Amino acid sequence: MYCSHAYHHGHYWSHGDNGHQFFVIDPNKKEVVDVIETRPALGPHGLVLDEKQDVRWCSYEEHESSSSGGVIGIDLNTGKVIKQVESSTKTHWFVGTPDGK
Repeated sequence: MYCSHAYHHGHYWSHGDNGHQFFVIDPNKKEVVDVIETRPALGPHGLVLDEKQDVRWCSYEEHESSSSGGVIGIDLNTGKVIKQVESSTKTHWFVGTPDGK
């Protein structure tokens, strides 16, 4: 199970610093088994799995070097960001299409 944390504390209207990680949770053990770093993407929100390519797509609110949000692709085998698409706005949730586009 994957869980994104958009902020270190608080909620959308009142929060602290943007988060920069999402967690891999073993629901049977009820424990975090891995932490995936999203930097330089900050404020991770929605998560979509591309099972064919082993990529976890993650929307984010801001980038460390700009105020633009977007979507990043994280290789599930390495845990590294392999793709970034800026949206020029604070991106929250999104969906993937069945054909992966």
